[in-house]
Amino acid sequence: MGQREDETVDWLFDATGWWLELLGGHQTFRSASVLLTPTPEHFPVDGTLTDEEMALEFFSCVAEHAGVRHWSFVLEPDEQPSVADALAGMSHPLTGPVEHDAPVDAPLAPGEPLPVPYDPAALDDPVALVASFARAVAYYIAGSAPQAYTDDPEQHAYLVDLGAVMLGFGVFLANASFRFYQTTEGMMVGWGYGRAGALSQADVSYALAIHAALLDVNERDVTRHLEGSPRGFFKKARKELKKRRFDDLERLRAVAPRADGPYRSAAPA
Repeated sequence: MGQREDETVDWLFDATGWWLELLGGHQTFRSASVLLTPTPEHFPVDGTLTDEEMALEFFSCVAEHAGVRHWSFVLEPDEQPSVADALAGMSHPLTGPVEHDAPVDAPLAPGEPLPVPYDPAALDDPVALVASFARAVAYYIAGSAPQAYTDDPEQHAYLVDLGAVMLGFGVFLANASFRFYQTTEGMMVGWGYGRAGALSQADVSYALAIHAALLDVNERDVTRHLEGSPRGFFKKARKELKKRRFDDLERLRAVAPRADGPYRSAAPA
């Protein structure tokens, strides 16, 4: 593993420690968290629902698993959704004042539902839909922290992806983070690809490996839900954790909760 990769992994461990503090420390994390999978067990969504109903049902599952069902959200259909873009520069009790060059039409008032933009086309790809919802929830949870991890917007985007993994949605993020697709136009067939999120597929898979190790999840219980590339990245990360990162994992297992308590203890104002 090269120096640049080592720096990235060092950041993943450091930021995971921040998330563990916010989530109530390692012991609370182990008792409250699960590795979520694209199965009816974790997402019992009725396939006969209308598009709007189905989006609400998927988000309801995400909010329930993330422990924020009591928070107030509102889904907003958007063909190019981005929670960060939607809230850039807005002042809100969960996000606080944000310095931003873009004009602000109307800040969110305290107590207003938290907007969650999503692409209606993603209803045809539930894995990508859940991943986007998980990022949105992680965005708000990170914003609820008494002390921010970073003021760097780029790092914050990475932090949100990592948070979604720590909330249990790593399989969804890994599978949805990079995908090839086929296009047809008349007699021509072409190929394209799409990326989702800030962290690379390899980095998300490494974060998923850390998450699984902290929960003592069997490797096969993860890999059977992963697609080809993330499965390979995950296996490589697991070997790396066992070979070179045992002490880093032990430090994470010793993380205590913040003095002001985990995020689940309070709903937004």
